[in-house]
Amino acid sequence: MKRHLTLATTPEHAREDELMGRVRGGDGATIVAETGLGERSMAFAAAPAWRHTLVLKGKLDYHSTPELEEEIECLCQEGVTTLTLDLRQLHAIDSIGAQVIAFRSGICQRRGQDFRVIAGSRAVHRALSRAGAADVLMPEPLASSSRALLSAVANGPFGDRRTTMVKDL
Repeated sequence: MKRHLTLATTPEHAREDELMGRVRGGDGATIVAETGLGERSMAFAAAPAWRHTLVLKGKLDYHSTPELEEEIECLCQEGVTTLTLDLRQLHAIDSIGAQVIAFRSGICQRRGQDFRVIAGSRAVHRALSRAGAADVLMPEPLASSSRALLSAVANGPFGDRRTTMVKDL
């Protein structure tokens, strides 16, 4: 049987934090705010969104779907808030590949994560529609200059974390 390490705040540490006026955030950060009257108040800032684009190249079929599933699961566990699969460089997709995308989109959405697909070719679009993933299909993205302008306006002063990875299947 595998042992798991369990951590709990002991009364001594909780009391020490209380005396020092510290509050621990979910990520371990300490957040303290004092009002003008010497009273303490707390405020938690929302974490910026992490938008990841996964560009798939090659052929998505029975043999390559486990690799895709593993990659999607890792990204979701690492905290991606919006995952976009870019299938424009995909040469072929079979029914298993389309079903995996439909299945994974449902899991991500139940977890509160956005899941989007840029289909590219008509064959890929048809395969995804037949698998029940038509609701996650999105139109072709804007040109890069328009996209940069819109993202600068939409993100405000804090900005989102955006990453892209190309995966050869």
